[in-house]
Amino acid sequence: MRLPVLGGLKAGIRGELFLLDIFAALLPELDGSVVDVGANLGQTLVKVKLADPKRRYYGFEPNPACFDYLEKLVSANRWSGVTLFPVGLSDRTAIARLHAFSRRATDPKGSLKPEARPDIDPVYTKHVVVFDYAAVDALIDDPIALLKIDVEGSEYEIIASMQARISRDRPLVVFELMTVPAMEARHQQTIELLGSYGYRVYRIDRDSGRHWRGLTPLSSYVYAAVPAQSDYLAVPEKRLAMVERLAPQSSS
Repeated sequence: MRLPVLGGLKAGIRGELFLLDIFAALLPELDGSVVDVGANLGQTLVKVKLADPKRRYYGFEPNPACFDYLEKLVSANRWSGVTLFPVGLSDRTAIARLHAFSRRATDPKGSLKPEARPDIDPVYTKHVVVFDYAAVDALIDDPIALLKIDVEGSEYEIIASMQARISRDRPLVVFELMTVPAMEARHQQTIELLGSYGYRVYRIDRDSGRHWRGLTPLSSYVYAAVPAQSDYLAVPEKRLAMVERLAPQSSS
């Protein structure tokens, strides 16, 4: 695998190793594509390609600096089966403001929600395009096996806009909820929304080496005091036995 270094930018592999573990364990059991909402520099894409090189991948990324790197990453590796969209997803089609909280053009903590960082003023703001998922659904040609969402506060809108597709394909959903107290009520709404679709939500537990250690079932949102406890897996009822069988057993 080639990871271009362009202007100091490089896709990461060693962060979020639990994602690689999850993809390696679960993707062989699933038919369909991976849809990545908030692709950034390809941190998830490279893990999909390591775990299952032939898996179809669709990535949404509204930040033009990130999208430019993604295209070069795909080209350098001559990957097939990768479709990239230079837009974000939301519950409406609009021009939105992407707030960055560092000077990096590819700030991974950039958010469409200024309230996501209530104690920090944005360093700069970019105008980006977001689409209601219904407007792009026809461009996802095959069933979705796994949906990954990392969007710094806009999870609810995306899951709501994808209701029809989620209800039809019943993908696994991997998502992050920011460790920000002001977002707790919103996170609870996100978990309740997934529950209304017939999903059970688990916190993804990881060890000190960032690998997947197990799953903790949740009936409601529990504030995550550290980022290492801020990642979740939502599983439809028909997949529960499979996921629980393949998941590592958390030690108490």
